[in-house]
Amino acid sequence: MKYLFGYALCLLFGLTLGCDRAPERPTAALEDPAAAEEETAAPEPTGPRDQYVIDPDSEFTFTGYYVAGSQTGGFLVFDGHWEMHGDEVETARSEVVFLTDTVYSSDDRLTRVLVGDAFFDSLDHPEGTFKLNRVRATDDGYTITGDLTLRGVTKTISFPAAIQVADDQVRIQAEFQVDRNWWEMGKGGLGDYALRDRVDIVIDVMANKEE
Repeated sequence: MKYLFGYALCLLFGLTLGCDRAPERPTAALEDPAAAEEETAAPEPTGPRDQYVIDPDSEFTFTGYYVAGSQTGGFLVFDGHWEMHGDEVETARSEVVFLTDTVYSSDDRLTRVLVGDAFFDSLDHPEGTFKLNRVRATDDGYTITGDLTLRGVTKTISFPAAIQVADDQVRIQAEFQVDRNWWEMGKGGLGDYALRDRVDIVIDVMANKEE
């Protein structure tokens, strides 16, 4: 069991020393929620918002790195919405819910450990959520800021994203890294000294316009 637990830690987060180097990706910024609420927003446009539903073929995956290579996992079941005024991306509102007991990896035994209390703690916290706070245009695309809740712990993060708007679909793509310690994952024992802190997140979300 100790071996399996240690292997599961490597699956999701990788070893701190001597492991494969992760691809260079921007690190999400950890924001102060109070400061984010105080930010002055642009006047809200009037009129109804267009409503979009998250496509089930969307992807939300994570990758960890360890001495022998890397492993990628994700979530099979998630649901959510996106709404905004016309094509004005900066007016967007969104919330996505994913079921933590649908986490998957390349090894069923390790997947069973990932749903346990050292990681996603699916028994006590069956859902994870991302609630969009704001979208801001940048020279290279957009910055998304929102509340990511895992294991009952909520952190406000910001990360770069590409957002494309078509007549009937919005597509949001992002690649960035987070710190597992923000959500107290893999804490204690091996996790305190052998785990790589950074975890890759890759998002490719399609939201289809409701009729």
